[in-house]
Amino acid sequence: MSTSTERAPERPAPPIAWPGGRRSVVLPVTAATLALVFALGFWSVVFAPSGSQVAAWWPAAGVSAALVALSPPRSWAPLALSLVVVTGAANVAAGRPLLVALCFGVANAAEAVIIAWSLGAARERPSLRTTADMRRLVVASVLGGLVIGLLASLTVTVLENGAFLVTWERVLASHVAGVLIVLPVALLVLPGVSPGIRWKEWRGSASVLEAGAQVVAVLVVVSVVFSRGQDRPFVYLCIPFLVWLALRLPPWAVALEILAIATLVNVLTHEGGGPFIASGAMTPETSAALVQSFLVVCVVVAMPLALALQQRRETLADLMRSGGDLKVERDFTAAVLDSTVSLIVVVDRAGRIVRANAAVERISGLSLARLVGAAYDEALLMPGTAARFRHTSLSGEAPTGDGPDGLEHQVWRSPTGQARAVTASSRPLHRDDPTGPVVITGRDVTEQLEAQGLLRSILDATTATAVIGTDTEGVITFFNAGAEAMLGFTSVEMVGRETPARFHVESEVAERARELEIAPGFEVFVHEVRRTGVPERRDWTYRCSDGTTIVVSLTVSARTDVDGTIHGYLGVASDVTERRRAEESLRTALEHERLAVARLHELDRIKTDFVSSTSHELRTPLTSVLGFSQLLATEAVGPVNPRQRALLTRIEKSGRRLLDLVENLLTLASLESGELELRLAALDLREVVVIALETLEETLRGRDLTLDLDLGADPVGVWGDQDQLERAVINLLSNAIKFTDDGGRVEVSLTRVGDEARLRISDTGMGIPLEEQHRLFSRFFRASSATAAAVPGTGLGLSIVHAIVEAHDGSIEVTSTPDVGTTFVMHVPTPQE
Repeated sequence: MSTSTERAPERPAPPIAWPGGRRSVVLPVTAATLALVFALGFWSVVFAPSGSQVAAWWPAAGVSAALVALSPPRSWAPLALSLVVVTGAANVAAGRPLLVALCFGVANAAEAVIIAWSLGAARERPSLRTTADMRRLVVASVLGGLVIGLLASLTVTVLENGAFLVTWERVLASHVAGVLIVLPVALLVLPGVSPGIRWKEWRGSASVLEAGAQVVAVLVVVSVVFSRGQDRPFVYLCIPFLVWLALRLPPWAVALEILAIATLVNVLTHEGGGPFIASGAMTPETSAALVQSFLVVCVVVAMPLALALQQRRETLADLMRSGGDLKVERDFTAAVLDSTVSLIVVVDRAGRIVRANAAVERISGLSLARLVGAAYDEALLMPGTAARFRHTSLSGEAPTGDGPDGLEHQVWRSPTGQARAVTASSRPLHRDDPTGPVVITGRDVTEQLEAQGLLRSILDATTATAVIGTDTEGVITFFNAGAEAMLGFTSVEMVGRETPARFHVESEVAERARELEIAPGFEVFVHEVRRTGVPERRDWTYRCSDGTTIVVSLTVSARTDVDGTIHGYLGVASDVTERRRAEESLRTALEHERLAVARLHELDRIKTDFVSSTSHELRTPLTSVLGFSQLLATEAVGPVNPRQRALLTRIEKSGRRLLDLVENLLTLASLESGELELRLAALDLREVVVIALETLEETLRGRDLTLDLDLGADPVGVWGDQDQLERAVINLLSNAIKFTDDGGRVEVSLTRVGDEARLRISDTGMGIPLEEQHRLFSRFFRASSATAAAVPGTGLGLSIVHAIVEAHDGSIEVTSTPDVGTTFVMHVPTPQE
């Protein structure tokens, strides 16, 4: 028979109709169903475990879902409203507050609609004929359970101060179980085909006597397992009887018996029976959730098996009806054999091939005509394996081979003469005739073995990294050469004998256990991986066989089966001792550097404060010196002779130079401390230039310089601090005058270009060497040409100009050629018009 998962062709489903076939019976049946929902809901609330805020089982969910799913989509809205009223009334009647009951009613109605929609009931009547239908039912039940779990948990949390997660877990389990148990009965029994007719159509099923014995046996086992005081873990003794049920009875009978089992289990559990209650180690919510989980397991074990067998029998019946003779069955068998990837060969007791499928032809390169009649060992096996084949495959004994899973490991010959690894097993073709032909089934595992060999070679060659595998209990199952080299232990000492605790430092394990709030042990290393499924990487200290310790970076990951079940763990560790030492040294050096930088910042602040304070103290006496010298020059306190006047002029010039230096220092200190406050206002930059020239009038007096001034006819408006802009322009003009010899030229032009004012000041002075121009705006920097010419200055002027211009969101640029001249261009933004 085929084991294909393709869905068998469905027979046309009967139309949606309640028994009687008349529209007049729809309302009474609907009313009766709603009454059943009310009764079941009331029963579930009344018989809820003591102290619990939700019911242990909610079969009304399955009845509600069936009512909606088997009704026309146009009636879903009134049915949903009816379910709100009915389930809400059941909750009120059972003693729950009105608002809580109403919220539960809305949640139950939403669940029923979600399940009906997930089953595709909006398009066609849902059915339960195939395993695909069963998968759809499971998905719909889980979706409905998630919806009502969320709504009910929010209701209990907000209105009754309940625990959200506990309620969600309880509601999800009770409703999924209720739907999966009740809804199959509705889908298999209600839609117009009586159980008696279905029984007659079932071929190869159990007799009435066997069915009765099976029912009695299941009920007896369930009654014993869930009897009062029975606390032994015998709950899954029911599973073999369910498999018996699925193998021998039709799906509708399986659904009815599971419903009976569920009812009996819930009643006995409510009366204090069964291992989930008798042990007393769990809360009522947890016990109820486990009971419902057990019932869900019963459904997913029995129903898919029963449906799959039904598909198989229906397919065979269809084939027999279409062909009616052995040729159809042979063709069907041939198609199945040739479509599988497994190697299938039938040999007689002499070892000659009777039949082989297409997979054997592909791997051997021989056609079926050449295979049939040929000796199995000569046609397919590499030389040297024939004796073992004859001993194991034709002896009539159970296979005890050396391949994976205890199968025989054979070596087949490929068309190119290369060896192919095959795991094979053999069984008599007829169970009642052990001397007849033998069926040999095999699987080509060449690539798998090559991959395993390559992986082992890589792991053994990885001597700088420790790779350690364990089982789920922590016992070491793999210890590569890198682990041996790193720790000094041999794989013989460790594999099957020790756990990773053998080389871990106990204090670190205990500390990590405290962080995770678990007991010290192997769980410390795999707790996060087991919880999240994501590999965890962290540093650990390993103790080597000689007593020394090393720091390793360990990555732990889970090894899983194809179904996701964890069957072990893998740890990959690298020695990072030197790296961590270097990182610690680097962190220490960086901390020292940070402290040094902080100290330098503090010293710079102290210096700035000192300069500011000193400059303030100097400015007052300097102002007095300049005032008194000017007073003497006016002869207000007596006549002054020419020699004295000349001395007073020198005093005034020197005092002004010193006062300018003090002002520059004060401005610089304000800029560095961030305390310079600009008094911004709208002003004409032409006036700033004129005032600066007037201030420098004394400097120009007695000099043979040509001054070209072009300020334009239109105002050049900017938004700025007039005093600070004047200081910047004065410093630029002062430098141009100071560094230009007599006979030279100074040009000043002011224009507006786009959204900025552009002030250009150029001279024909000594210029600045190109290699020094990038330092021109640094504090206290003086060009070598100025130093060589002994031109007085402090090197602060241009740094102050640069700071003032940047404070106005502007910029300044310079171009200079030695012995040719220098040009400064100051850009200041203009207000948007």
